[in-house]
Amino acid sequence: MCIIAIKKAGVQFPNITTVETMCDKNPDGFALVYHDTRDGKARTYRTMNREQFLKHYKSVLRTHDYRTTNLFLHARIATHGSLKKENCHGFVDHKTHLSFAHNGILYSIPNRDDLTDSETFFRDYFIPVFRHGGWFEADRLIRDVIGYSKFVFMDNKGNIRHYGDYIKDDSGVLYSNNSFRNYSTGWYLKA
Repeated sequence: MCIIAIKKAGVQFPNITTVETMCDKNPDGFALVYHDTRDGKARTYRTMNREQFLKHYKSVLRTHDYRTTNLFLHARIATHGSLKKENCHGFVDHKTHLSFAHNGILYSIPNRDDLTDSETFFRDYFIPVFRHGGWFEADRLIRDVIGYSKFVFMDNKGNIRHYGDYIKDDSGVLYSNNSFRNYSTGWYLKA
């Protein structure tokens, strides 16, 4: 059911092993949305290829300062929409300059054509409401549809808004579920 990791300015980047675990447990497409402090704009990178995703993530680690960089990562398990790059989260609306990712299933939103339920919500429901009434009306819409899902948005200035219950690790990174954890080296005993 996908996973989101949110790293806000001042929080260390998720380590490579954790991101690899996220990808291994959620292998149906990957996205990185980050605020590029070099030019002040939000960037979105989407791919179906795990190795290309990890290479791009490592490049961001080398070129960006954790103290000033906001980002979110998304690794997908397909529930709606086919396996293709266009269905990887990190959906962008170029008029509002918002990027969006979702973890969960939006039972009340029937997906349109080959879009995911997430992109259908973003394009057909959220964006029209946001354009009409800004965050005030968008917050009401989100409360009406979110259920147990988790949402994250980033604007073109790098501001992040997230909704739902996230797990905070020791460094302050927020995760939408436990699939960032590598239980093979965990605390439990194997039979």
